[in-house]
Amino acid sequence: MERHIIQEFMSDNNPQIYQHWQQRSDQENLDHNRQRLAQLVINFENASSETRVVYSHIPKNAGTTLEYILSKNQRLSDVLHVNAPDLNKQPDLLNLKKNSARLICGHHPMHGLLYQLLSDEPLIHMTMLRNPLDRVISYYNYISGNQQHPFHEAVSDMPIDAFIEHPQLTEISNGQAKRLSGYLHSNDSYDEDVLFATAKKVLEQCFTVVLITEQFNQSLLILQKMLNLQDIYYLPHNQSTKRIEKTHLTPQQQKRILQRNTVDERLHTHFQEQFIQLCQQHLPENALETFQQRQQQWRALQNT
Repeated sequence: MERHIIQEFMSDNNPQIYQHWQQRSDQENLDHNRQRLAQLVINFENASSETRVVYSHIPKNAGTTLEYILSKNQRLSDVLHVNAPDLNKQPDLLNLKKNSARLICGHHPMHGLLYQLLSDEPLIHMTMLRNPLDRVISYYNYISGNQQHPFHEAVSDMPIDAFIEHPQLTEISNGQAKRLSGYLHSNDSYDEDVLFATAKKVLEQCFTVVLITEQFNQSLLILQKMLNLQDIYYLPHNQSTKRIEKTHLTPQQQKRILQRNTVDERLHTHFQEQFIQLCQQHLPENALETFQQRQQQWRALQNT
């Protein structure tokens, strides 16, 4: 979409913001967004149900299910789901609702336009990390089973070994850290220690809470406490058809995936340890067991 067409959709302030964002490099936009979010994002202890929420959804990290749970605890008019490619084409999507959205969800890298279009109101900023081995397998299954994905035709008949090494699929090689560090769309080489340090600092300075896919139910309990959520029961959404499972991979294949995701593995391990500490501090000892029992009862009712 040409810029003059895009500007037809914009409010008075958005054209200049969009043009500045477009003219900067990804790293410059990352630095700009980091400085802005460091001022806007509130910490866990100060979070409340009245605070605006932005959920930065990293693909294949159980984010669609989480979006569903967050959304059903809000009025429909207060929820906006928009991914970065659509927002880049129509930046004024944030202003289409009568009142500003209280929950914004979607795939947005940290150098993205969204963070420059947000108002100066305080916000809760959250994301979810996943073990990279499981994430890559899920991504492979997702593309293989989704005919709408641009790489579906190439991947549908591709063995997992070729998929692991695919040069154009940036998500399968430290994709989580790249999203957080301004490298998602870059072909430049990077130092893994620098990538880890940058992503770690971004998560520490620009996010209220970092959730963990493997502790999904605990993540819901933490959000319930933080946002006073009334309904956190769920059925899984957007699950990939399982073409392969982890047990189908040889030790060499699993090792190769982890070799290509050493930064993501370090990032996941670090923040999983922090998340476990957060749960120990804020959740009663039997909270998970009680939730799992009620979740089973809720699911049984859905099947009657």
